[in-house]
Amino acid sequence: MFKPGDVVWSKYDEYPYWPSRIASKDVTDTLQSYNNTNLGIGVLFFGQNLTYALVEEKNICEFFENYKFYYKASNEEDFRFAIEQAKSNQNIEDPPLELPKKKKRIPKNNKENNTNSQSNTNKIKETLNNILLNYPQNTEMAENTFQELESLSSAQLKTLNIYNEVYLLSNLTFKTDPLSLKERSKNILERWNTND
Repeated sequence: MFKPGDVVWSKYDEYPYWPSRIASKDVTDTLQSYNNTNLGIGVLFFGQNLTYALVEEKNICEFFENYKFYYKASNEEDFRFAIEQAKSNQNIEDPPLELPKKKKRIPKNNKENNTNSQSNTNKIKETLNNILLNYPQNTEMAENTFQELESLSSAQLKTLNIYNEVYLLSNLTFKTDPLSLKERSKNILERWNTND
């Protein structure tokens, strides 16, 4: 239905529909391989920081036909910027695809630690999504979560499956950001990509 270069609205995970463009077949193939799936279509999300993601086809719709349904989703500066980029699609070059390094597999005989790690990951992931949706209303929750993340070593960070959530926080522009979450998220990502 969609082909590379089509301008669309795409919905990733729990986030609202966002102006985007269908990525090249090479990008889609690479994202599918990286995520060990043959489902989804690679899209380039517009905005001040262009970002790729793999999105289910059911969460993609044509941009101009659906403009009136989604263009008021946010007054955020980055959202308005993304809409302008979508309208002038030809002027936007595809950035290189950068994927985070794969995490090491946990041995099967370590199931108890794996369960605890998964539970901790789910808790942190849920909190980060809550921060993304509600910040800065609950700065205490955000501060506690970031103190916990900042106390972890690079190796410990890599055991958590939260890279995408931290990456999104590092690219958001908040109207008010009393805790400097954007900068703190970038620092966490830098530590994530280093070896202890």
